[in-house]
Amino acid sequence: LEDDKLGINFKIFYKGNTVPFHLNNVLGIPQAYSAAIATAVGLIFEMNLVEISQALKEYVPPKGRMNLIPGIKYSFILDDSYNSSPEAAKMALEFLSKAEVDGRKFACLGSMEELGDYTKKAHQEIGRLVHDLGINYLITVGDKAEDIARAAKQAGMREDYIFMYKTSDKAGLKLQELVHENDLILIKGSQSARTEKVTKELMVDPLHAKDLLVRQDKTWD
Repeated sequence: LEDDKLGINFKIFYKGNTVPFHLNNVLGIPQAYSAAIATAVGLIFEMNLVEISQALKEYVPPKGRMNLIPGIKYSFILDDSYNSSPEAAKMALEFLSKAEVDGRKFACLGSMEELGDYTKKAHQEIGRLVHDLGINYLITVGDKAEDIARAAKQAGMREDYIFMYKTSDKAGLKLQELVHENDLILIKGSQSARTEKVTKELMVDPLHAKDLLVRQDKTWD
């Protein structure tokens, strides 16, 4: 599995044949797993690997699921704003840390909900991970996510690279100031954090938000 700035490349081996695959505008191992499942279904229906590979070039990823979106100032947005959980956040951060980019790496993380007594500890673990993985900037959204920021600071992350906001709108405006060319920005949070609003603030073409982002219908206004 290889990631580039336009998507992911991987190969599938089946009955002695090897065929390269490319998925546009997505990143991360889960997307490759989804493609592998689709390939298995295609093989059941007696399609060959080349046909399946060509068909998957037209793959449109689910909104808010590790989608790569062009950002302002020639930056790149990794939009994972559909929802969040401790395990999903860890996977996304680990991917961000391994991504090869010429710019800096930002993690914009919203509060994680429905964790009960584990809420505070879960957010703290994510904060320490942000520091341990060497992410350059941390921006949090929501009250619970403040524990992410505090834990990152306590772990040794520079305070002037950490920003806490109550709302996604303000977080988006701050990121507009911070991002430079070739920066990669991971955006992730539970539904209540509305981190898709951050993505919209950073998109090079926000008029396409309805086509690319979650929670764009009037019921979320």
